Parts: sequence; structure tokens; C-alpha cells
Amino acid sequence: MKKFKSGIDKVMKFIENLLWILLAIAVIIVVMQIVSRYVVGNSLIWTEQAARYLFIWMVMLGVPIMFHKKIFISFDLISKAFPKRVQEILNIVIIVACLAFSCYYFYHSLQLVIQTMGRYTSGFRVPFWLLYGAQPVFCVLLFFVEIGLLIDQVDEMRTGAGTEAGKGEAE
Repeated sequence: MKKFKSGIDKVMKFIENLLWILLAIAVIIVVMQIVSRYVVGNSLIWTEQAARYLFIWMVMLGVPIMFHKKIFISFDLISKAFPKRVQEILNIVIIVACLAFSCYYFYHSLQLVIQTMGRYTSGFRVPFWLLYGAQPVFCVLLFFVEIGLLIDQVDEMRTGAGTEAGKGEAE
């Protein structure tokens, strides 16, 4: 289990670094568009699409990192009213629901990628599968992160070592 968690940590760190690179590229592209439009007086056609596609990939890669770091928003007003054991079981139910969502979304997003093979976006001529491919990648990453969270939650229930601090939950 430690190797699994270590592997997830390494993949998430790599993706986090990749996101910084994608953000830098997006900023450069947007600045190029601003300079081109207002200084040179001629807009670059491809910059709007490129920035949008980068943004889609950044969101899809960023959500699993948020789950991994436990910095997502949760509404725990109702769950806090229950005893600790019920809260732990509720957390497992939520994680399993996220796993089910990942599997469902993966299947349908993969179908979309397959359906768009051979089609290209207008203007920039990027294959649609490259754009829509962010969704199945998101699902796979989220699935493995959620498995890690499930392992942590089950271990926490076994040992009773759960602490309320550092959970990443909004109050």
C-alpha cells in the first residue's frame, strides 16, 4: 500500500509541475494576443483557441490534485452532527460514490473521444480527440487518487487515528 501511495504522490507532483508549465504557456499566449492586437494592430487567430484548450486541460488535471491534497470544498454541517464512526462511514460512502462517478464518466468520455477520432477543430486544426482526451485522463487520475483516499480512510477507521485538523474541509 505504501508503494501505491508513493506512486500516486509522484504522479501528482509531476502533474502539478506540468500544470505550472501549462499555466506559463497560457499566460504567454494571452500576452502575445494582447500585444499583437493592441500594439501591432493585428490579432493572432490561434491564441484564443490555444488558451481555451490549455485551460480545459489545466482544469481536468487540477481537480485530481485538489482531491489528492484534500483542498476541495465540502459541506460537512450535517455529517458533523453524527458520531465519529458514522462520519467515517459517510466518508467511505462519498469516496465510493466518487469512484463510481469516475468509472461512469470515464466510459462516456472515452466514447466521446472515440467518436471524435478523425475530426478537427476549426481554425487551429487540433484533433478533437486531443481536446476531449482530457476527460478520460481526469477520470483515471481521480480514480487512483480516490483509491488512495479510500485506503487512508479505512486505515484511519482501523487505527482510530483520525484527526479533524488538516482534512482540507471547508467549515
